[in-house]
This record gives sequence, structure tokens and C-alpha cells, in this order.
Amino acid sequence: MPARERTLIEQAFQLDRDFPDGKAKLRPTVLVWTGTLTPTPLSREYTVRIRYTRGHYPGVRLVEPRLQPDERELLLDVSRTHTERPVLHAGDRRSHGR
Repeated sequence: MPARERTLIEQAFQLDRDFPDGKAKLRPTVLVWTGTLTPTPLSREYTVRIRYTRGHYPGVRLVEPRLQPDERELLLDVSRTHTERPVLHAGDRRSHGR
């Protein structure tokens, strides 16, 4: 039996537990979370914004730091390796590769 899908409230509470310095905003069908992540112990910190609308892929936007052109291309290439449509964008206005 497949696991039931978590509600937006459950997801917001889990994000708050895992990343207490982040901020979640809830609407009836949308969760927006902004927080700082450090991918590895040797990485710099990144502020990201994740917007999830029920029934859609989450959109992830890098808020800061601003990336250099070569870093942007690497970031977009990495996001494409896991999905046909990139979901991580470095400050541009595109959403989910559309």
C-alpha cells in the first residue's frame, strides 16, 4: 500500500523541525519555505525559496548568493540530471523549465 501524501501543514511542521531558522508561509493549496542550506560541510551557505503547490512539482529558487555565469550553468545541469524539467533556477523568472 502506498504511503499517504503529507498535508501542507505536516510538511511545514517537518521543515520547521529540520530547519528551525527557515520560514514557512501557508495558503490553502500552497506552501512557500525560505531558509538557508549548506549542502556539505565545505560548502558556502545558500538561501533558497521553495514553493510547492499541491499537485505540482516544487519550484526551488536560489535567493542568494548571486552565482557567477559558470556556476549557474553547473547548477542548471545538475537539476536536469534528476528530471526532464529543471526545477532549480538561479534567479531567473522561469518556473519548472517552462
